[in-house]
Amino acid sequence: MEHSSALTLWDQFNAGGPTMYALVALSIAALATAIERFVNFRERRILSREFAREADRLWQAGRFEELSDRCQRRGSVLARIVSAVVKYRHLPYRDVSLAVSEIASSAIKGHQQRTYMLAIVATLSPLIGLFGTVIGMIEAFHVISQSGTVGNAALVAGGISKALTTTAAGLLVGIPALGLRHFFNSRIQKISIDLEEEANELLNRWLLEGQVAP
Repeated sequence: MEHSSALTLWDQFNAGGPTMYALVALSIAALATAIERFVNFRERRILSREFAREADRLWQAGRFEELSDRCQRRGSVLARIVSAVVKYRHLPYRDVSLAVSEIASSAIKGHQQRTYMLAIVATLSPLIGLFGTVIGMIEAFHVISQSGTVGNAALVAGGISKALTTTAAGLLVGIPALGLRHFFNSRIQKISIDLEEEANELLNRWLLEGQVAP
């Protein structure tokens, strides 16, 4: 019976050496970041048009205490903005607008920073894979120099295998991390634009188009 010489996944992992453990750690960090973002970065936690309509109704009715309570319960970025408008409604429009901009900007920057780990993984993974490649090739040439011959491919197969394995693993980890980074940044930009438009619409309607309620 012919014995199969194909390498298993575990054999390939072992061939990569210690470099593979660093790549596994980076892949875990990227996966954890992606899961956290999918769970916590949702549009309703930033912007809820239903809440915007409810807030407008309460504002027009002059029920400011009730509106503040609703904002506290919601906890979204838009709710924090509305709460600030209610609190500072007697101040000049420019001051209220500045406060709203600071709240929105701080919240968006916080979400952007939480995706920074993906950028780190996308940058380091290919470099670590390349480092493993260099180490593998050094080992391969070292074996050649020790043996004094280049005719036996089996002598350098281990080093070349490590080189190719770490390169592939580095790209396998880095490419999805880079894609996720761009995906989340795109969502952040879209939601931030929607948030800015909704906040400005409420601010203009409440403080510019009509009289500030008492």
